[in-house]
Parts: sequence; structure tokens; C-alpha cells
Amino acid sequence: MKNKLAHKDGGKEGGTGDKSSEFLLAIRCAYGVNSAICALDSRIFNSELRKACECNFCGSYQSNYMCPPHIGTPESCIYETARYDWAIVFKKIYNLEDSYDYEGMMEGLRDFQNVVYGVADFARAFFENPFVLGAGGCLLCEPCAIREGQPCTFPKKAVSSLEAYCIQVSELSRLAGMKYTAGENTVTYFGAVFIMNEDCR
Repeated sequence: MKNKLAHKDGGKEGGTGDKSSEFLLAIRCAYGVNSAICALDSRIFNSELRKACECNFCGSYQSNYMCPPHIGTPESCIYETARYDWAIVFKKIYNLEDSYDYEGMMEGLRDFQNVVYGVADFARAFFENPFVLGAGGCLLCEPCAIREGQPCTFPKKAVSSLEAYCIQVSELSRLAGMKYTAGENTVTYFGAVFIMNEDCR
């Protein structure tokens, strides 16, 4: 891992340059998300998170192109993300009827996935080579084409999750100066756009 990942100050709502500031404002206005930018730090990575995917609680392990093991090993995923300098972190909060409202959680996740796809389109227009991660397995196609033995239908649009790339969302949100949870009867989903120093200018 590169030495540049030494800890820097936490999140900045205003961005680090004209382009990042403009991008933060654009996604807030377009999608109603809370967002901030922070320097990447090695403490956000934990390869042990892959074990949660392997337990297959969500049912997507081995059956979604954007989920393990198809996205690579924990080490390769960490390496791919760690080469970036900054993370533009965004989140959206959804209200639930109660803490057992699974249907509300899934409805919120589907909405947030659409937010992630939109943010990714914005990012590609703003930055040279952004890398976007969201929450949960990709839901562009249900079921995923892999279950039919077909290639990914939208390889340039499909997005993997922060956790699948061994990123501790609680630590990432702390670095960005954002609350990880929003209180009782809510669920909060996070995404991030990873960019290089030159993208901030």
C-alpha cells in the first residue's frame, strides 16, 4: 500500500478544489445526499470483511458479477482502491416503520442504488478516472446475468459495494466527518467516489 495513505485531516464539506467542490454541490442538489470529501487512509481497509460476503447472508455471493469472488481477492480489491488519493463520500437516510422493516430497507436500498448509478454518471463527467462503490450487490439486472451464464449486461455501469472491496464504512464515514447512523427506525446507505489529486484541480 502506498505511503500516501498516511492519515490526514478528516472530511471537508467544501471539497479540496474547484472541481470537487462543484461535484459535491451537484450531487447534493441532484440526489438529496449528504456528502463530504476526505483523504484516503489505510485504516478504512479490512480484508476480514470478505468473510461476511462468504457467509452469503444476502444471497449474492458467487451469483452477482459485482460481488465476490468475481470482483477479485480482498488484496486485489484493496490495491485497486488504495491507489486513489481522495474519497468523496455520500449517504442517504431512509425512514423505516420499525427496526424489523426489511421491506423498507430493501426499498431504500433500491432507491439508493439508483442514486449511486446517477452519481457515477456525474463522476465520469467531472473526473478523469473515478472509481465508484455503493451499497449492496448490483441491482441493475434482477437476476444478474451470471445466473443464466451470460456476460454482464452493463459492464460500464454496474457498481460493486464498499464492503465487498473490504472498506469499513463506519471508519470511512468517521474520516469524512459524517454520522454512520441516523437514529431509531432509520437506515443509512453509503457510497463513495474515489479520485486522484489531479482530479481536484
